[in-house]
Amino acid sequence: MIYRILLTFLVAGRLQSQTWNDFETPPHNYWSVPPQDQVTRLHARLEKGEISLPAGTDPKVFLKAYLEALNVPASSQLLVFSKSALQRNVVSGLNPRALYFNEDTYVGWIPGGLIEVTGIDPVLGGIFYIFSPPDEKKPIPLLDRRESCLGCHAGGPTSFLPGLMVRSLHTQEDGRSLGDASPHNGGHHTPFEKRWGGWYVTGAPPEMKHLANLYSARETPDTPSGPLERIMPPGTHLSAGSDVLPLMLHDHQCMAVNALMEANYRIRVELHKSKGDAPVASRAIPTDAMQMAEKQAAKLVRFLLFTDEARMPAPVAGDPAFRRDFAAGAKKDHAGRSLKDFAPGNHIMRYRCSYMIYSAAFRGLPDAFQKMVFKALRSALSGDTEAGKHLPSAERAAIHKILEETLPDYAAAA
Repeated sequence: MIYRILLTFLVAGRLQSQTWNDFETPPHNYWSVPPQDQVTRLHARLEKGEISLPAGTDPKVFLKAYLEALNVPASSQLLVFSKSALQRNVVSGLNPRALYFNEDTYVGWIPGGLIEVTGIDPVLGGIFYIFSPPDEKKPIPLLDRRESCLGCHAGGPTSFLPGLMVRSLHTQEDGRSLGDASPHNGGHHTPFEKRWGGWYVTGAPPEMKHLANLYSARETPDTPSGPLERIMPPGTHLSAGSDVLPLMLHDHQCMAVNALMEANYRIRVELHKSKGDAPVASRAIPTDAMQMAEKQAAKLVRFLLFTDEARMPAPVAGDPAFRRDFAAGAKKDHAGRSLKDFAPGNHIMRYRCSYMIYSAAFRGLPDAFQKMVFKALRSALSGDTEAGKHLPSAERAAIHKILEETLPDYAAAA
């Protein structure tokens, strides 16, 4: 209740800039609508006894099986040592929090701590849970959906909607923060020299200047952390590193989810106002909301096409295991091309249209608005709008062909 009073106060202070309803009210009803994310569905199956996962004295055994059940690769492991999340009391430079993710699910674990997990509901956005690793006495984990998570995950950086947070902080070796290193909240647009304060990064090329692997101090220069194998004994986490390639994708994905959720919530508010018996997601966009919807579509297309991507100073090889795991779910056209192909040069993806177009967050967009996005995307890929001008014509044609053959709704929107 205290949280909801605080959120109401914060929202009231931003009424000048906020143009959508609070996520707790109709048509969203965040707390009363049953979530449809992958995490909630998995735990429902566990509770019904349809599946089981190993539980024992080593929580990593359960964690590995849990990630596999969610189709989250262990090779996506990222390590963050800033005390910037719920379990700040156990996080430090010597005991970082591990993060694992795919397009629709994010899992966090700290040695000696709890498991945090976020599922992306196609309509509601982030659904935030925490639970203790199970053991022989309690083999089925008990999910705790905490309102307190939304103190950060539904604040200003996420447009007061249930979204994802990525912070870059000047961080001491004990994990305490000395302040923001940059205002960025994820995104491929952020200059690398402002990214990843409070994170460990492995595999980055020397030319890529960033804020990772540094312990900050108030009166002396930052101190390099040194190699991870000197910081943590082998076997502390599921993987040995915190590879730069999944870290860049994590930046991209988090902002993708937030951008999609903002558009979804804004459009649904307007559809809810319109009269009719059809479900909100199936209604036509009202005439007086059309200009706003077109601006949202243009904004999304600009993001999907990496229009403002920060240029990488050198190619990134990436961990081979992650490259393999990431490509395993790729949707390919007849020529074998996919939106998950990595670029050999100075940008991250070879075909610069976000693979998040296949994600739950994108699929949850209302029908009429999704068609509007596809129309704007087609115009950009034809070179008719500024959002696609940075792409060579051959790349635009390849992206169009990949989408035509792998995304039926895009093909149907012609």
